[in-house]
Amino acid sequence: QFLYFIGSESEMRDIVLAEHRGQFGAPKKPQTAEVARFKDENTTARVVTASQSYVVYSLKNRSSLRVLPRKPSQQANQMSYKKHTANVTAAQFVNNRSNVVASTSENELLVWYVDDENQIHTYFSFPREVSAFAWVPVANSPPDLLVLVKNGSTHTAGILKASELIVKATKSDSGAVGTPDGNLVATEGDMTVLRTDVAGSAVFASAASPIVAYSVGPDAIVTASLGNPHTPAWQPCDGDNVTALAVLPNELLVAVCDAALYVWDVAGEPRALQRIALGPRRCLALHCTSSRAAAFLTTGNAKTCEAMVLNMQPKVGASASAFYDINCPVSRVSSCVVAGATEDPRLHVDAGNVLQVCLLQDAAWNPIDTAPLAAPAKSVPVSAPPVSTSAAVRLPGMTGPANPEIDALRAHIETALSNTASMLALSQSVVAKDHNNLVQEALKAQAKTLATLAASQSRGSHSNSSDVSGSNAFDAVLEGITEPVATALVEGISTAIEDQLRTQLDQALRHVLTRQEKRKQKDQMAELRTALDGVVSGVMQQAQKTIEDKQVAYASRLIHYVSDVASEGQAAIQQLQQVIVAQQQQLAAIEKSGLLEEVKSLRAEVAALKARGGAAASKPAVNADMPPETVLANAQQHLAAGDHVTGLNWVLQFNDASMIVQLLISCSEETRNNMLEDSSIADDIWSRLVGFLASTPRKDTLEPTLDWLCDIVAEHGDLMKNDQLAVAVNSFVNSWKSNPNLDASAKDRLRKLVMLIRR
Repeated sequence: QFLYFIGSESEMRDIVLAEHRGQFGAPKKPQTAEVARFKDENTTARVVTASQSYVVYSLKNRSSLRVLPRKPSQQANQMSYKKHTANVTAAQFVNNRSNVVASTSENELLVWYVDDENQIHTYFSFPREVSAFAWVPVANSPPDLLVLVKNGSTHTAGILKASELIVKATKSDSGAVGTPDGNLVATEGDMTVLRTDVAGSAVFASAASPIVAYSVGPDAIVTASLGNPHTPAWQPCDGDNVTALAVLPNELLVAVCDAALYVWDVAGEPRALQRIALGPRRCLALHCTSSRAAAFLTTGNAKTCEAMVLNMQPKVGASASAFYDINCPVSRVSSCVVAGATEDPRLHVDAGNVLQVCLLQDAAWNPIDTAPLAAPAKSVPVSAPPVSTSAAVRLPGMTGPANPEIDALRAHIETALSNTASMLALSQSVVAKDHNNLVQEALKAQAKTLATLAASQSRGSHSNSSDVSGSNAFDAVLEGITEPVATALVEGISTAIEDQLRTQLDQALRHVLTRQEKRKQKDQMAELRTALDGVVSGVMQQAQKTIEDKQVAYASRLIHYVSDVASEGQAAIQQLQQVIVAQQQQLAAIEKSGLLEEVKSLRAEVAALKARGGAAASKPAVNADMPPETVLANAQQHLAAGDHVTGLNWVLQFNDASMIVQLLISCSEETRNNMLEDSSIADDIWSRLVGFLASTPRKDTLEPTLDWLCDIVAEHGDLMKNDQLAVAVNSFVNSWKSNPNLDASAKDRLRKLVMLIRR
């Protein structure tokens, strides 16, 4: 958590844009170049993003993106990305040199990349509406994503684990790295939730290692790190609504409202550096490189704007400004900035019917007052962030417990399902074969029956031929008519019988197989339920038995321990009594021997000899009556010569806190660094120095004293494990922290010392 000190109002540097702007000449007209030209001018701004290798913009069909390589040899290889199912709302490369893009639409977020052969591949999709996002660099791995996911009337802020998802998408089952197939879908379980109560219709997100920042309300934001993500919200624009937000890698934050642009140092507790009053102007967009901030301001002409480029220095803020005329309006979505070779911004902007690049460089830098601040800005906590307890959030390293019985049961079920599928495939071919055989047999039987009937009719006709010889002609005609009819009838009947047999066999087979499959599934589910019940029962019994065994073991161990301690204590008491008796006897023997009188006489003689020897000595090593100036001069001489231990002992033997403070604050920066790196200085010397420094109540030496305390505690953090020393330092800090008249620099040093103590 950040530490908040209640003090005077912030005295940040106030800069009036009109006055600052009026001190210099006309803004420079930047060099421009066309990237693409469109047939017609769109009514809505295009989504634009770029890196040093590619330029990406949305087409007239807002759900599609065009990808243009920058290399002249590849500019003819234009590509399109059409995986979005709704209008694209934003897109962003990982960094200036990247080929990986995250793009959002009205219902999803997609992460994809362009390979060396100008082919586009999708890593994964996240099927939620993401209102704002920013890439979060992660050391030695792909980056993560800071996302603000819309959830009804509010948003949920979280870290989407894109680094793990990208690795998962590119690894096959064998572990080899390959091309992703685009089928990986991220869920809320892949997101670490930071806050669930983000309010406001306009939300912002920005990140630059190691700081992430996002809005939690119209006028409040959160700045945090991945190591300490749950920090309080605060108001960067003195309570005004935030309209733009950006974090730079040098731990500076730029926030914009309608009235002003604010610069903050967010390396620790947010500290206000500058406020640039915009007057009637408004900021249309805010973009940053690693050391530049570019704010695009209105000019009164809706068709133009003015770029104010600020040179950002760590701990200082904007040290200089430069101004450029832009011949088109700029919005946050329809523009982006890519850093050039000298960190000068290169603006990519949709200028209506052309996508152009404006080189914001070569303008004269206008210096801005960077005098030190008199006091730190007063941070205003808005609300304490809730700690997410969602069960969907899985922390890194969490895995389920392995159970060999469940794994074996799962393997058995999978084998049974595989065998059933094989039997179904085999039975289908067997039934088809049997069906064809039955049809053939039925047809043969019909043909045989018809042949027998025809033969019997032929024999009857021959026996009566003499009586009906006159009807031969009529029989021939009748046979000619009935033969094709009978043939067609036989063929129709055969076809109908075949179809009926096939239908009945199919239905019967399907009914039998379905009933058998249901019975098998029911049996398998019963077996699975029985096995799971057995496993759970066994686990519970084993856990209960383990707990009971441990309780019995702990109780037995405690009884034995108490007994052992009591017996050892009794033995120690007896031994001590014996030692006391023996020493009393020895003391009585010494008193009777007259040895004490001899020792007293020897001491008197030694004292006399010392007195004579002291008078004869030419110069003492250290005299208690020596002037402090002489002691300090000797100590400084030894410290300058690198004999740090001797120099410190010169003043430590006098136990004078003011003399020690005077010696330390008189040391040069080089001498101080050498002392802090000198391993020959023992920890007890450092402890004494810290104790003396923490006991000085003088205000005129407070800041150098705090500098020494911060350096010693930073280099020798183990000293604070000494409880007495830690109490002394904390008492020193608390006594000064309650003083309302401290300077800003003294408060900063006190805050730094508190953070080092709690580290």
